Amino acid sequence: MPEQHPPGPSHRPPRRPARPHPPAEPPPRLRGWLRTPAGCATAIATPLVLALILFVVAQAFDTPAAKDKVRAVTRPGGDQDVRWSVSFNDPAYQIATPRGVALTPPQKRFLRTWRFGGQAEGPGHSLSGLINEVRAVGGANLDALYLMVRLEGRRNQPLFVDDVRPVNIRRTRPYAGTLVDIPPQEGGEPFKMIFNFDEFEPRAREVEDDVTSGGRPGDLFFNHNTITVKDGQQDSIGIKSISTRTAVTFQIRIVYHLGGRPKTLTIDNRGNPFALTPYNCTKRTKPIKDGFAPGRVSYQDVWRMGAAGRREDAIGRVAHSSTPGSQPVDSPTCLAPMK
Repeated sequence: MPEQHPPGPSHRPPRRPARPHPPAEPPPRLRGWLRTPAGCATAIATPLVLALILFVVAQAFDTPAAKDKVRAVTRPGGDQDVRWSVSFNDPAYQIATPRGVALTPPQKRFLRTWRFGGQAEGPGHSLSGLINEVRAVGGANLDALYLMVRLEGRRNQPLFVDDVRPVNIRRTRPYAGTLVDIPPQEGGEPFKMIFNFDEFEPRAREVEDDVTSGGRPGDLFFNHNTITVKDGQQDSIGIKSISTRTAVTFQIRIVYHLGGRPKTLTIDNRGNPFALTPYNCTKRTKPIKDGFAPGRVSYQDVWRMGAAGRREDAIGRVAHSSTPGSQPVDSPTCLAPMK
């Protein structure tokens, strides 16, 4: 018999590395369909359908936070927590400019022809319009500023306001440029919140005894009051600001929380700060036995109601003063600053 040998170890050839496969592509028929109008419409509609499914699921479970997440990506302006607007609610037409800022010739012509109860207003001019124009070039309200801030919720969750305060405050000497002084014919509406810029760090305070004291600052507003803004509902915050020592410019910051997260909103006058100044007093009005001794103010230019003398035809008109550097004023103008 032939000699038999035990089988030796087997030697297999080394494996070749697997060739990488190109990424799978849709079949030619599917690629062609995706290029058709129907395929394009389907590609666009798919994300919207998924968002709609998420919205329906959120509605089914009635979770406000989930609804807000869907709302943020499916609605125009959905990233807004709150819409806001602000308006000036001043009962008078009283404004002053910094030194060097004068009225324009059309504004001066308007004031010369204006008459209470029967004025002929020129094109594009009214008292409110004139005050807004002066405000836009740096004019400031005199002694007090009345703002109405309106907030409208844009979330399913309620928005809770924690604080309202002035920020970016800048103080200067009282404005002494042009004075337009047409006092109120009637009282304004009462406001519940007040900023007192005579404080080092003004905060929102309650208004005490508004009828008898003219709006004295009281306790901190949020110690006793709450503000809640709900979806689609509007809440108004009336804010009175006062300053008896310096002119101020500022913005308003609203601190709130939504779903447990703190957030802020900063409000201004269409990109400009709000502005407030006391009268530029050179002599204080003082109480005497039978009333008050008049004080005096000083400006580069003065337009005032009732400053043209006692002539009958001057009643109800705005007069251009020939002595703007020394104007007598009665109480409550130029009273001693609040302590």
